[in-house]
Amino acid sequence: YQSQTRELRYILKNMNKKNYIEFYHDALQYNEDLTMLFNLGHIDLKERAIVEDMFNKICKNALYFSSFEKKPIEDLHEVAVNREADFGGPFDVKVNTIAINCESGSAKNTV
Repeated sequence: YQSQTRELRYILKNMNKKNYIEFYHDALQYNEDLTMLFNLGHIDLKERAIVEDMFNKICKNALYFSSFEKKPIEDLHEVAVNREADFGGPFDVKVNTIAINCESGSAKNTV
């Protein structure tokens, strides 16, 4: 599980407007793998919470980058809807939670 967690950290740190779709899909797979490991008792609640937090930030970053696309990316729209259902409230992408490095086009979480 440590390699998947490490990969999620890498995705969160390195996601940008050029790779956000590929990184988002990778994060989906890592999150599913880690959820399965949690359900089987191989990772504890604290580690699962850390993973869930990273995954939520990755989703927000991907939604943010997709907002610049002329045609919305359908599976990212589904992310917002699914996350709202999971948490019982709006899954907002607020500019103040993401600092954009204009030179590289990458996102840095400020929360």
